[in-house]
Amino acid sequence: MKKIIYAILFISLSLNVQAQDLDKIAQEITDEGKYLFRLEKTSWIGTDLFIEKYKNTENLGGYLSYAINEDSTCCIFWNKNEIPSVVGTISFDSSLDLNNASVDISEREMTDIEKELFQIRNATLHELTTDTLFLFYENTSPNIIPVKYKGEKKAYILTGPQQTGVVILGNDYLLTFDEEGVLTQKKRIHNNIISMEYDSSNTKMTVHSHNDTTGDFITPTDICTLMLYAGYAGWPRHYTVSQEYISIWDCKKNELKIMLYDEWEKMEEEK
Repeated sequence: MKKIIYAILFISLSLNVQAQDLDKIAQEITDEGKYLFRLEKTSWIGTDLFIEKYKNTENLGGYLSYAINEDSTCCIFWNKNEIPSVVGTISFDSSLDLNNASVDISEREMTDIEKELFQIRNATLHELTTDTLFLFYENTSPNIIPVKYKGEKKAYILTGPQQTGVVILGNDYLLTFDEEGVLTQKKRIHNNIISMEYDSSNTKMTVHSHNDTTGDFITPTDICTLMLYAGYAGWPRHYTVSQEYISIWDCKKNELKIMLYDEWEKMEEEK
């Protein structure tokens, strides 16, 4: 009898530890996904504001967004000079509200962090245009997101749609750099591309699957994309299924739950 009780306690403890581990993983993925979303959203609305104010667009060399602190982000634009200067800085608070944006069209030198991210972006752009690892599809465009996240220098490449009513998951990449900005690793995150059309009147849930190469869980790039588009699409939830796990992203609450697939399946059967 004691052996049975001990066995039950051991199983319960193991399940509890695993649940805590999955919660920790879910939080880490969510944090990075939301970080990428903040940068991409800043680029979206920052570009619109900048183009309204800046007339010499033929002199633009590029742009990037970064987090100033936990509450603020900005999008900078630079010219085509041999040593580029910043010609526009659009700053946002945590609300990413256009009404609270600060627009500065004065020319200035790049700050140290801007120079670091500029270097990462240029190195990524070089790889994107020279390495056959990267794939391109009709009616899409690659979006480079250089980041210095938790001390690591990285660049994500997302594939964005050039058509309205379409969400694209996959065909995304991660490049990793050392402290000096030298590329150390590059890889595909997803090995495929998933194009999902939506109609705002159709609010069904959506799903995609991961193989062993992509990993067991939803990725930060998945979350970034879902946060950018799910509101327009009206999706309540998105499921990412792997062999052992299911990641459930609540598109309305922007919250992630990761479960063992077998446990989730049992819960669904009991409903």
